[in-house]
Amino acid sequence: PHDTTRETFISKTKEVRRRMPWTDEEVETLLTGLNKFGPGKWREIKEWGKGLMRDELGAPEHLLHSTRTNVDLKDKARILCKHGLVDRVYGKFDD
Repeated sequence: PHDTTRETFISKTKEVRRRMPWTDEEVETLLTGLNKFGPGKWREIKEWGKGLMRDELGAPEHLLHSTRTNVDLKDKARILCKHGLVDRVYGKFDD
């Protein structure tokens, strides 16, 4: 049976990754990171979004899923720009 709810792809290292929908919190974190660090700073945004914040008990709160890559962030930012959710002031997301 073919799983139509989740698509998979094989990376260059032959690992299979399931595509995971972005949560609202992840999108908000990406947008905040773009404002804080600017476009092209995908690694910095990723590291900041994966552990900077702490919850009320002091534990790290991961606002970006641990499987998100720099390319995932860039691709999502490009999609948000295409849909008018990010200003073109960020320019092209080529970095």
